[in-house]
Amino acid sequence: MYDQNPYAPPAAEILDRIAQPDVEETELAGRGTRLLAAVIDGVLMAALFFPWAFFTPYWEEAMKGEVSMAYQAQGVIVGLLVYLVLNGYHLARHGQTLGKRVMGIRIVSAHDGQILPLWKVLLLRQLSVALIAQIPWIGPILGLVNPLLIFREDRRCLHDLIAGSKVIRVSD
Repeated sequence: MYDQNPYAPPAAEILDRIAQPDVEETELAGRGTRLLAAVIDGVLMAALFFPWAFFTPYWEEAMKGEVSMAYQAQGVIVGLLVYLVLNGYHLARHGQTLGKRVMGIRIVSAHDGQILPLWKVLLLRQLSVALIAQIPWIGPILGLVNPLLIFREDRRCLHDLIAGSKVIRVSD
C-alpha cells in the first residue's frame, strides 16, 4: 500500500553548528595590521592602567627600579582586569579586542576557525605570557622572541602557539 513508513523519523542530516569557512580559506591578518591593532590596544590599556599605577606605591617603586614581587603580581592582575573590562565582551562575542575590531581582524582557533572561548584568550594568550614575562632574564628574551615569531609563514606569535590560535582578516 505505502512505500514509506509514516512513523519513521525524518532522514534529514542535522548539523550541530553553523557552517564556518574552511580553515584553509581564511586570510591571515597582515603583520602591519596586527601591529597597529596592538598599538591601539596598548594606548587604551595605558589610559586605564596608569591611573592605578600612579596613585599606588607601585609608581614610586617603579621609578626607583625596586618593584616588589607582590606589586608585580598585583600589576599583572590589574592589567588583566583592565584588559577584561576593555575587551571581554568583544572577545567573547566576536573574537576581537577593540584594536582588532577597528583594524578588521579577529582571533580564531588555528584548528577549526571558531572564535576561541574567553577563558582560552585570557589564560593562554594573555596571562601565560604575562606571567612568563615576570621571570628575570627570561622575560626580556620573551619580549623579543614573541613578536619576532610573526615572521613565520603562519604569522603566529608565541601567545598564538600557546593558545592554539591565529589572527585572520574579517571578510566584509
